[in-house]
Amino acid sequence: MSPSIAVTTATASNDPVPMSRASLLLRFSTAGTTVIALVLLAACFGGGGGGGGGGGGTPAPPPATDDTWKEIAIATGAMTLHAAGWDPASADPANLVFRKVVGGSFAVGSPVGSLGNQTYPSEEAPRTVTLGTYWIAAGELSRSQWRAIAGTSPWTALSSTDSLGDASANLVAANGINLNAATTAFAAWRPAGGARIRLPTNDEWEAAARAGASGTYAWGEATDLATMRTWAVASGTTTQRGPQQSLRRQANAWGLYDISGNVAEWVSDGGSAAEGILRGGAWNGSAFELRLAYRLHLDPVVNHALAGVRPVLTAP
Repeated sequence: MSPSIAVTTATASNDPVPMSRASLLLRFSTAGTTVIALVLLAACFGGGGGGGGGGGGTPAPPPATDDTWKEIAIATGAMTLHAAGWDPASADPANLVFRKVVGGSFAVGSPVGSLGNQTYPSEEAPRTVTLGTYWIAAGELSRSQWRAIAGTSPWTALSSTDSLGDASANLVAANGINLNAATTAFAAWRPAGGARIRLPTNDEWEAAARAGASGTYAWGEATDLATMRTWAVASGTTTQRGPQQSLRRQANAWGLYDISGNVAEWVSDGGSAAEGILRGGAWNGSAFELRLAYRLHLDPVVNHALAGVRPVLTAP
């Protein structure tokens, strides 16, 4: 005669294990003899295994890593990740810090009629561009960072001493960098850990600078000195000529500093053999030159006092 099997769920009164586990009673009846077997299910009401003896269960997967910020030690190439909300101004000044820009569609370009927009020939009409994900530096490279990457100090050769800022300060934004030198130095930098950097494209620079907004400036439309002083090292906002330390004024919505002013920043495209393009305006810039759409044209081999760099991280 085949045995009959009855399956019942254990209750609080007959469950010999804590009720945090689901359990079943299987009753086998055969030839007048009843055998009761307790089957413990691996799954727990509150998740697997917990403390104490052997228990099993599939552990919950670790939380997704937030790589909004990547901090890279120039000396070793070691990388540290930081979550959204972290302030790059708190990083070790010897390290490079990059902010993630998630790929998508971005509005760039210069609306007609605002502060002379589109009266400058190189400025493009408003348009939408599609970009992949990239990481862009939180601020302009400092002198110590540039020297560690490129091994040069181009600001010391500038003819105008009043354009140096504080010539002895390693944390001042590096200036006097020409486009060809920046392109070559970034391509040659090969630290342990696999970090690779390059100049941003025009569209990458502007998408990051706008941080999803469409205003003339990172702060909107205001041109009064009080507002500009909060955001930018520029003409009228400081009594000191020359660049200053980056990451000290107000950051934009994505945590990027000195988008306008301090040093103008080389981009990799849009120029010609005779002229390269810089974005953001510099320490002597007017309100017109601090606009997010503004483009400055300079000879790519001249070490100009206004010129600096904000790299993009391409690996890892």
